[in-house]
Amino acid sequence: MLRAVTYQIPAKGGAVLATDVYLPPEALPCGRDCPALVVRTPYGRKNLSALGDFFARNGYAVVVQDVRGTGESGGTFGFLSQEPPDAEETARWILSQPWCNGTLGIIGVSYLASASIAIASLFPEQVKAAVWVTIPVSADTLTWQGGALRLHHALPWVLIQEGKLQDVLFPQAYSTLPVAGILPRGTSSLWEALISDGPGSRFWHENDVWDYVKKCRVPGLHFGGWFDFLLDATLRPYQEMSSSEVPQRLVLGPWSHNGILGRTKLAGGVDYGPGSGASFGREALAWFDRWLKGKESGVNPDESCCGDGQGYRHTYREDESCVRCFFTGSEPGWREYRKWPPEGAVLTRFYLSANGLVRDPEGEASGAARGNEDWAPEEGRHTYIYDPLDPVPTEGGALWEFPRAGLVPGPVEQHSHLREDVLVYDTPPLDNPLRVAGPVTLVLYAASSCPDTDFTGKLVDVDENGTPRIVTDGIVRARYRNGFDRPELLEPGKVAEFRISLGACAHVFGKGHRVRLEISSSNFPKYDRNMNTEKLPWLEDRAVKARQEVYFGLRTPSRLELYLEN
Repeated sequence: MLRAVTYQIPAKGGAVLATDVYLPPEALPCGRDCPALVVRTPYGRKNLSALGDFFARNGYAVVVQDVRGTGESGGTFGFLSQEPPDAEETARWILSQPWCNGTLGIIGVSYLASASIAIASLFPEQVKAAVWVTIPVSADTLTWQGGALRLHHALPWVLIQEGKLQDVLFPQAYSTLPVAGILPRGTSSLWEALISDGPGSRFWHENDVWDYVKKCRVPGLHFGGWFDFLLDATLRPYQEMSSSEVPQRLVLGPWSHNGILGRTKLAGGVDYGPGSGASFGREALAWFDRWLKGKESGVNPDESCCGDGQGYRHTYREDESCVRCFFTGSEPGWREYRKWPPEGAVLTRFYLSANGLVRDPEGEASGAARGNEDWAPEEGRHTYIYDPLDPVPTEGGALWEFPRAGLVPGPVEQHSHLREDVLVYDTPPLDNPLRVAGPVTLVLYAASSCPDTDFTGKLVDVDENGTPRIVTDGIVRARYRNGFDRPELLEPGKVAEFRISLGACAHVFGKGHRVRLEISSSNFPKYDRNMNTEKLPWLEDRAVKARQEVYFGLRTPSRLELYLEN
């Protein structure tokens, strides 16, 4: 293991940032011969010594820094808003060092990406490439999904940051009401700030650094996992950066958030084989070698950093396809495309009906919403009662691994269809495999007896033996159906339209399988529970049962929207 040299970099406000520098063994002490990779972390820079060693041995100076208020760095941790000025100071310091040749690369993994995105945006001439594993830079790419709190992640993450994880009993803590009171007032300023006024609060406006994503125009390698709860924080920045002419590459696999780095093996009852691993170290090295050193191939047999090293080509050329994704389901394996969603994938609608899901025979060209009455489902509605004190339990899917809470990511077998508060819509058994690749959306026409509530959607693959396994899911909080900055309560009993993002997938439903859509109002503790009152849910300790009505037919065409490959 290479030995790092520690520096204290001055930052604004008198703080100093503890920084370790790993240099290649052959580097000259005073020679400007190394491209430098920047890693800024709130999780302790010493925990990334293996990463520093790996890239240094492959010819890079690696700068690993504790962000302000964490590890051995001074100052008070101020969340995302603190990162741009500190990142800029760090970049200027690196570029002034004798071992840096004036070329930079960024390694951004989750919060680490948020901590360094400003460098990629402010130093476009010096930053030649970046590797991203999600870029959570705003309320909706980090803590809030569809207006609901990602409780399963937000609570333990705050406790870990504050060194208080051992003080809270899981999973019991998730059931505490109100949610804001899980950590007593005055004991956690970060918890209070994250949730006090919701996703449209002043706090989130001040900590929104999406503008740096929009300005980032450097070659980027983006990793995402189908079972990563922050998948949107991969896909949205990739789409934004792809709008320029700067090369971007997207790699999507059957991984959870932590599993992208190869540190954990995806559970959930399905093994997609050794070729399904992320191989992060080899992929990242090849990308940096291509753009920082001009090599057509950057493969090195030393892959001890992370990943299983199987299933990938590691040569990058400008004429390569830009997207590589792993299909889950009945025909697992890798495929490559020029863009995401894949060119040629057709937006296809499956309409809710009294007897299940009815596929639009014309695909994107027509549909019940366009007045095609020959095949459209007859109008009707289904009802159920949502009780916040008896929520639908979380069963796998895109989760943050937190074993103490009993939450396991992945295609876990489902049992929620047995509950009376879950509506189930199935297709008939498929005559041929159905290949889905792209975003998944539920357009729902529904009413509630309460002024606020949640609606959830879940895409499920039911095999020929009747075993259901989750593919992807999503949620919308009714008051935020028009956006975080436009909260609007429901008029009880009045039908409203809800667009619910169910994430994205690349999945093959096999012959004889059924496509299943489940609709309900909770998925707990993945998301916090809506108490069905006018009060903000995370401040409410009084639960009210809601009568939910889901409508279908020509005038209220509730539907599932999928991208299907021919």
